[in-house]
Amino acid sequence: MSFLRQFARHAAVDLANQYAIPVRSVTGSIISRISDTRNRPLYQACIDAAPVGKDDRVLDVGYGRGAGLRQLYDVVGQGKGILFGVERSQYMDEVARKRFALELSEEEKLQLHRVFDLRHMPYPNDFFDVLLHVDLIYFVKDERLEEVCREFFRVLQPGHKVVSAMEFAWLAKLEKWGLLTKNQCDPVRYLTRLEQAGFEDVRLDYLKTSGREIQVLCGRKPEADSRYFDPEHRMELLEKDVKRQLLLDDMLNKGYKPSKEDLELLKEVK
Repeated sequence: MSFLRQFARHAAVDLANQYAIPVRSVTGSIISRISDTRNRPLYQACIDAAPVGKDDRVLDVGYGRGAGLRQLYDVVGQGKGILFGVERSQYMDEVARKRFALELSEEEKLQLHRVFDLRHMPYPNDFFDVLLHVDLIYFVKDERLEEVCREFFRVLQPGHKVVSAMEFAWLAKLEKWGLLTKNQCDPVRYLTRLEQAGFEDVRLDYLKTSGREIQVLCGRKPEADSRYFDPEHRMELLEKDVKRQLLLDDMLNKGYKPSKEDLELLKEVK
């Protein structure tokens, strides 16, 4: 019995790893295909919630086999928009590139990039009209999630949205099977980090479609004020952000006791 329990435990760990970052294998292929099919209504919910327009610059974070890429390309392909995607898994990137070989050759309407750390994406500030993702935040560690949300904030244009979708009923099954933890599935964990990163109108909406209840998570980057594009003001914000990160590092790693001024700095957000 102990052998069977150990085998089951190792199998669950392997499935969880394949769900997070699929590699070329029978397990990776099966799990990624299931996700590809199940996620189509979730992507459509994101497209409608944003909403995505034909002339938008759109970023799909964690495109997997490309279920969302197809739906998004069908929108931006009708206009002047451009679809971008980032993915960590080499296997998924290879699958998507083969699947969209024709689209990738058509005047840069679709651009895909492998990104290993979502805290550092290869795009300029204020670049995208829409940023969306499905099956992503469960796999971002707590200590990195706020920084990832700040990176989402950085690349979005002022006044525009980050949108995600999940399905509580399906996540409950994954938690029961040991593929995800309760904390990973908690939407409040993500919504809180969006607010801390500077997003406004952060909310969770419920949507019923095709007999399924989907949860849509949104946050909007505030409209720019008159100082937003002032280089001196941007540099001041950058300096404060660097000081804040250094202060946090000292507190966590060196046991530094913050002063009153330090605490005021930590309260500030973008």
